[in-house]
Amino acid sequence: MKHALAISLVVALTISPSASIFAQETGSLIKRPAAQIRGTSPEAVSRTLAEFGTCVVRKYPERAQVVTRMVVTDPEYSSRLKALADEDCLSTGELSMSSSLLRGALFVALYERLYSSQGRIDFSGLASPDYLKGYTQPLAPEAVSVIAIARFGECVARKEGANSVQFLNSLPGSSSEETLVRGLTPSFSACIPAGQTLRLSRQFVRSAVAEGVVGLLRNEGQN
Repeated sequence: MKHALAISLVVALTISPSASIFAQETGSLIKRPAAQIRGTSPEAVSRTLAEFGTCVVRKYPERAQVVTRMVVTDPEYSSRLKALADEDCLSTGELSMSSSLLRGALFVALYERLYSSQGRIDFSGLASPDYLKGYTQPLAPEAVSVIAIARFGECVARKEGANSVQFLNSLPGSSSEETLVRGLTPSFSACIPAGQTLRLSRQFVRSAVAEGVVGLLRNEGQN
């Protein structure tokens, strides 16, 4: 029985991009490692999401870059994000996720693909991206949320550069990840924007810090 992938963005759906799209971007039809459904615990879900994001970014690197650079209020944002939800990146079972989880998984995978090997651990001197660029005022609720997450991640990366990199390089759902995220917690209160409430799960922190670091390094002009 064909496995199913449900992405809860605007509506739930099952999607499988055509082989011709895959061939156009990657130059081959070689399969990328698919995510495994490892259970329903937060640790297992975190590992599955990370594997899924890695597979998608390896399979569609340019499209992942484009989507994660878009403002979330762009009329094409949701459809482009949905188009990355490739069921070939899930080996068995069914995976449901929100748009924010998929977005976060893409940033985690982009950090791993583009920046993790550079060994950079100090982000304190980098200029902040213009998070309001492309948005109209007043900000839509989804824009407020996305900007708050990115700013939180950037703030943590600036304050705890070396620890943030160790955390991003740790295995999702592992005991070492838990230890490392505890080491980041002293910076959290100072990094939550005034008037915002953020649910700080390990998965959330990983996604936010990855987005913050990727945003800083993109803004510097490396990729």
